Amino acid sequence: QRIDSFIQQRNSIAARYNEAFASTQVAAPRIDANCISAFHLYIVRCDFTNLGSTRVQLFQKMKDVGVLLNLHYIPIYRQPFFAKMGFDPKTFPNAERYYEQAFSIPMYADLTETDQTTVISSLLNALSTQ
Repeated sequence: QRIDSFIQQRNSIAARYNEAFASTQVAAPRIDANCISAFHLYIVRCDFTNLGSTRVQLFQKMKDVGVLLNLHYIPIYRQPFFAKMGFDPKTFPNAERYYEQAFSIPMYADLTETDQTTVISSLLNALSTQ
């Protein structure tokens, strides 16, 4: 009964994130104009190579200020069952690049504006001091 409300709230948060990350080193998720996302996750990407740091360092900096990030995408050929089959990650450069860059930031319907501001400012600050 509340799903439409949750989706609307998540889309409002996503719009705020999109605006905050425009013209920054944070690549927001791309949603086709003909689609509506439920934004179960809000996955962003950063080119850590160009930042001269790692995702692990960013995760720690964010944890230190009380904002938890998550990693949700690990290529299937890196999963233990498939890794035993000998897949070479170099065969999948796009999947590897995405894996190296992608992480999710807090996204839930009850995320307050204050919490959103904290996520945004903490992420941009952590990336600028990498």
